[in-house]
Amino acid sequence: MSERDNTRGRRELVFAVVGCAIAGAVVLFSAGRRWVHYVVLGGGQVTGGPTGHDVAAGTSALGLVLLAAVVALPATRRWLRRVVGLVVVAAGAGTIALAADVLADPKAAVTGSRYVGVFSFSASPNLSLRATGWPWVDVCAGVVALVAGGFALLRSGGWPAMGRRYESGRAAQRSSGSQADASSMWDCLDQGEDPTV
Repeated sequence: MSERDNTRGRRELVFAVVGCAIAGAVVLFSAGRRWVHYVVLGGGQVTGGPTGHDVAAGTSALGLVLLAAVVALPATRRWLRRVVGLVVVAAGAGTIALAADVLADPKAAVTGSRYVGVFSFSASPNLSLRATGWPWVDVCAGVVALVAGGFALLRSGGWPAMGRRYESGRAAQRSSGSQADASSMWDCLDQGEDPTV
């Protein structure tokens, strides 16, 4: 592989790793924000809303998968790196799907979540629900993950692998070191000296 190809491969690897890091961090951050805002009118106005953890529980796990890919992409090689890219694509698609469910029907997302167990909801017409902007942020992070994972899936064949040159260097150093030791021992013996002293 030429130096130019190696440099391009490194840049592409950095692009994919940074994409996974940004997507994972944004997914985890947005999951802790309020995804649905509700207002209950009557007796007194009550406002509140569940977070992404409440209405889309799998989002945090997908964010952790994306952050794990930050380490896995440089550490793997060949087909295994493509498998990591495929996992990143799946995590991005899952993130988008979970956020899209909340955006499509916030009321169903809330009533089917663990949030209902903490705060009882009424089906009265005085209840007003709307999705906040955080599910949209999550969708954007999912798109970034799709791009980074797809890029790894298609382009990772020419990327450098972590540790390859160090492994071969150590092996070469070990073999050359043992040869040097053996030849110096023979030289000492030829000169009448004991190499073990």
